[in-house]
Amino acid sequence: GLSATIGIIILIIILAYICFWAGLALIVSTRNTSSINNAITLIGLWIILTFALPAIGNMIQTQFIPINQGVELMLAQGQVVHAAWDTPREETMQNFFKTNPKWEYTAPLPTGFHWKWYYAFQQLGDESISTQITSYREKLLKRQYFSQYLGWFLPSVSVQTLLHRIAKTDLLAQLNYQDEIAIFHKQLRNYYYPYLFNGIEFKASDFAKIPRFQSLNADNSLLNTLISLKSLLLAMIITAGLTFFLGIRTTYKIEIA
Repeated sequence: GLSATIGIIILIIILAYICFWAGLALIVSTRNTSSINNAITLIGLWIILTFALPAIGNMIQTQFIPINQGVELMLAQGQVVHAAWDTPREETMQNFFKTNPKWEYTAPLPTGFHWKWYYAFQQLGDESISTQITSYREKLLKRQYFSQYLGWFLPSVSVQTLLHRIAKTDLLAQLNYQDEIAIFHKQLRNYYYPYLFNGIEFKASDFAKIPRFQSLNADNSLLNTLISLKSLLLAMIITAGLTFFLGIRTTYKIEIA
């Protein structure tokens, strides 16, 4: 089944990573130096490959792919919402109808507070930053792809990328979850808006019809994503295999000599 497939993939990742470091250790051990010097060399390589180079890669992507903090988008949306309290209600509704013409010819606002006006300017706040959100997500994805490219050369980054994908704790999983929340939010709007704009009475029996959140991120999507990362996994296996082969070959030549 799928679980067995994922288990095999994890096992391959672990074995490839072990082979990489084992091969590197064999290559270092064939030098005509003391075991202390070999140990220091291996520690140095471990620090460089695991900490230094990934940190440099992170600095490069931060420099060339700058991203505004998400909190700035939240504040921008909040400013639009707060300003709506001081904006004429009819002006707010006309702006709302421009992107939601379905509700334009419903009953006018009554005197005083009404929920459809409240939810209208809340939605306008969301729509006001839609372009910035799209740009924000595109830059996040660029950073994700940069990390995958970096994994072609750094096994530690490759392992981290693959395991995060399997555990659904990477950026792609986060963005997929946000998309699911957005879909659910739209379902709620489509359900409640007829009650608000058409003045339909909400009855006790309507509670059972309220949409419920259901994750669309099926296990098959995880397997499909892993298949799309096959090049990264293959690169790590090849790197590990070559390193291990060179280590064995070097050791064998020294023994023959």
